[in-house]
Amino acid sequence: LDAAAAAPAAAPTAAGPATMAQQNQEFTPGVLTVSRGGAVSFPNLDAVQHHVYSFSAARTFELPLYKGETPPPVAFDQAGVVTLGCNIHDHMRGFIVVADSPFHGVTDDAGRIELDVPAGEYQLVLWHARQRETPAAESIAVSGPLTLDRRLDVRPPPKPVVKGLKAWVAE
Repeated sequence: LDAAAAAPAAAPTAAGPATMAQQNQEFTPGVLTVSRGGAVSFPNLDAVQHHVYSFSAARTFELPLYKGETPPPVAFDQAGVVTLGCNIHDHMRGFIVVADSPFHGVTDDAGRIELDVPAGEYQLVLWHARQRETPAAESIAVSGPLTLDRRLDVRPPPKPVVKGLKAWVAE
């Protein structure tokens, strides 16, 4: 949710940067939200090296080959969607949604989210990695508990990538 009036950049929280790890050759979580001005740490929990990068307009960066150590957190000062990849493992994709508001999050497996927002006017913005088109922001007024039901038209998930394929000869 973006407040109707422009909000200043959010300062990193005292809790420190958010985390998007590489584990089992996947970004985890696969989708992360942070407020503009926040930072994200990218620990590699795999036994293999990763080379995390993004060429997205909202944030371009590279964390060249690493494992065992966690590079310094990356700051995200511009709102938008940041698509992540790994130069070594092309199947790896992750997304960071940098919000211009402190009111954001990722839905649970059932597609639900609960945001604790004060009364006011907001712009509701929905995003999904496989949505067919970007829906327009929706103006909503919050004066107390509010339940909204929204659906996105998304493409089917891609076919899974076979990892660790081994071949053998039967005797």
